[in-house]
Amino acid sequence: MKNLHLKIKSFIFASILFLLHVEEAKGIAVNAMPLTMPQHPMRHFYFMSKKLEVKAGDSIQLFTVDKVYSVNTKTMVDVTCVCGEKRSKLATVLLNGRTKSCGCIRKNAPIGLKFGYIEVLSNPIKGRVTGICDCGSTKTYSMNSLKNGHTKSCGCINILENQEGKTYNGFLITKDYVSTRPRKVLAICPGCNQEKEYLLGGIRNSSKRSCTSCATHRKLPIKSDSFAVINEESLYWAGFLAADGNVFKGTVCVGLHSKDDNHILKFRNFLASSHKVTRTPKKSSIKFSDKQIVEDLNKFGITDNKSLTYEVPEFCALSSDFWRGIIDGDGSICLKENKHAILSIVGTFSVVDGFLKFAKQFCDTKISPRHSSKTNKNTYSASLSCRNARLILGELYGGNPIFYLDRKYEKAMSLI
Repeated sequence: MKNLHLKIKSFIFASILFLLHVEEAKGIAVNAMPLTMPQHPMRHFYFMSKKLEVKAGDSIQLFTVDKVYSVNTKTMVDVTCVCGEKRSKLATVLLNGRTKSCGCIRKNAPIGLKFGYIEVLSNPIKGRVTGICDCGSTKTYSMNSLKNGHTKSCGCINILENQEGKTYNGFLITKDYVSTRPRKVLAICPGCNQEKEYLLGGIRNSSKRSCTSCATHRKLPIKSDSFAVINEESLYWAGFLAADGNVFKGTVCVGLHSKDDNHILKFRNFLASSHKVTRTPKKSSIKFSDKQIVEDLNKFGITDNKSLTYEVPEFCALSSDFWRGIIDGDGSICLKENKHAILSIVGTFSVVDGFLKFAKQFCDTKISPRHSSKTNKNTYSASLSCRNARLILGELYGGNPIFYLDRKYEKAMSLI
């Protein structure tokens, strides 16, 4: 019992000592802690040294400052957003750019607001709005580009001055600002020489060269009677078209490898045409439509889908010019390793058989057409070699012909 009382007294005494030590530690900590925590010296220096220069009437971001006042040593401003919303803001928040609007830009584009020469017409869809420029053109623009000033116009910012007397794509402007939205001008069409109203952006930026009414009746120049008269020029090109040309629904088209581009130009010069030659890295081609030329080509047997059915007309059968055109299109000239000349031709039975009959006038060949393809029974071929090939090449390419495919002519002349 006596030991129990001693243990209780010892526990009470130890507890009192512990509490006294805790209170002493707290007093030391409280006395050691400063009354206010010092802020970062550079941050304090920045805000104390920066002067807030803002006054009524200033435009900051999309706000207009209405009133400047102080509240508890803080500079406050009453502002009006471009959408008409009135707000009170800290001046520092406006000046550092953290607040750009009342929130209307995130929700809706300020319809009716002008950025440079562009007026916003619609709410943003995926960050883009529809706007109309002062020149009258309507396009879609990035809202961010409009806000930060990167986009100020549709591209016509350099032509807002009066355009009278200026010429664009052949159109002579006689009067500017017939209307401002869209911006229209009076101009003389280079095709029909008539004065009409046009959109300024339409005649300045597009590739049109005439008005709509005369463009529908315009026809590029071409010699329509190129094949009306049978001569050595028309016979050659008829043979070439029979081999490498195409007629479909009144349109004539010729396409060759890009290395034979010069031959396409020869054909265009023969037609006295200004039609465009279409060029790709591997091909050059030209196409045109002319009713008379198509009708005259029909007389040469050149019709739609003639590749597998072509028949050589009788008046072409003995013409060296016609057969030179055929060889330039569907023939080949080569020299074997044993220096044997080879002249080959591929085509319908009428073409191959007709060529062999033509060749038999100048050599004693006894070959006949043979099938050149197992899958296509309408395609035949034949080859002349050695002396017979040289004789026929001399007949076709000798005597300074007017038209020929350059690379085959050079090869033929080296073998004659």
